[in-house]
This record gives sequence, structure tokens and C-alpha cells, in this order.
Amino acid sequence: MTYAEIYNQICMYVWGDTGLPTNMGYMLIGSEGIVAQARKQIQEDYDYWFMEATHELPVIASDSTYDLDFDNFKKEIRLWFEDENGDYVTPLTKLSKNEQDQHFTDADQEVKYPTHYYIDYNSSTGYRRLNLYPIPEEDRTLHIRYYRYLDLLSDIELTWNTTEDNLSIEAPSLLIWTAIRDITNIHTNLELLAMAENNIARELTSLKNKDWQYQRANTGRIRYSGL
Repeated sequence: MTYAEIYNQICMYVWGDTGLPTNMGYMLIGSEGIVAQARKQIQEDYDYWFMEATHELPVIASDSTYDLDFDNFKKEIRLWFEDENGDYVTPLTKLSKNEQDQHFTDADQEVKYPTHYYIDYNSSTGYRRLNLYPIPEEDRTLHIRYYRYLDLLSDIELTWNTTEDNLSIEAPSLLIWTAIRDITNIHTNLELLAMAENNIARELTSLKNKDWQYQRANTGRIRYSGL
């Protein structure tokens, strides 16, 4: 669904035949508008298949820390190395910082394939930082499957035009009803607010089922050789 179609549906549900009030136009559209904020909130609150991506990170021998500075990284799903035969090594296990301190007291320990990782924040660069343990002793490629934030849309793209993205295509109803709920919180309409909450709950259940089906369909497609 395009953003033009999304705006038209919002206007139909909220204002019907009377049309969009002139004082609401600037609040609804644009990169700071209600729809843009609803789009941002959905991505912050939920993780769906249409937000997934993969990245190949070159890991250098004796270097155990890497900034995750690529492609609107949100959070990791799975990390694994590839061996000389093209098979994938057992996925890495995530640790908290406290667990890292408990498990790896020897900071100089090195292995062919790191088996654990934790992620913290690099205050000097502003990026999330990946820490591998034990330290890699060879150059390898680390495969990262992760959730990403969708690209920001401009003021022009978030107006009545033919712009589409993964969210407007895969979850348009959730976006529409989230925006309607936020509008009714500004201009009190208890009946429409209740309708919005019910539809949001229904759409979240539907998307949860779709995401589960996607994850199930993709289970077992990666062959692991183990360590």
C-alpha cells in the first residue's frame, strides 16, 4: 500500500466525507507527522520478518571488537562463522557483560572460531559494539542475521504520493490504526479510539502468526558443521 493510500484511509476513518481539517494536514504528514511517528514506534516496539537483513563482517585475527555501524542495525538474531568447506560453524552464544566477566577471565585466550559474544555501546563512536570471545586467531567471515530499522523517509516521501516500503506493504493496517489511535488521543473520540485499539490488537496477532510462519519456513535451511 502506498503512503497516499494510507493517508486516504486514515482520513476516511477519522473525518469521513468532511475531509481533512486544514489544521491537521501538517500534523499528519511529513517526516515529523503522526504517520511518521507511528511508523517509528512500530519499528521500535516490534521485530518482524520484513525488518530482517544479513551482513558479512570480516573478522581479523587478534581483533575481538567491532562496531555494528552498518545498515540501520537494530539488534542481532544469529551470528555464525563459515569454515573452509563452506559449512557454517555452530552459532555463537550471546553473553551479558557479567557472564562475559565470569566465563572468560583469560583475556589472551585465542581460538580458531570464537564461540561467544556480547554487545555493548561504544561511546566514542555512538554505535553498538560487538565483542567476540575468545579472541579469534585467524581471519574469518562472520555472518550476522539481524533486525534493521527501515530507511528514514523524507517529507516528500511521507506525503500523498506513491512511496512504499516494507512496512507499508506488509503491515499497512497496523500503521493506519496506530496513527488513528494517536489522532483520537489528540481529538477525543472514545468510540474510534476503542475501534483503533481493537484493530491494533487484531493486526498484532495476525503479524505474529505471519512472522512465526516465516521463521518456521526458514528453520533448518542453514547447514551447521559444528566445531
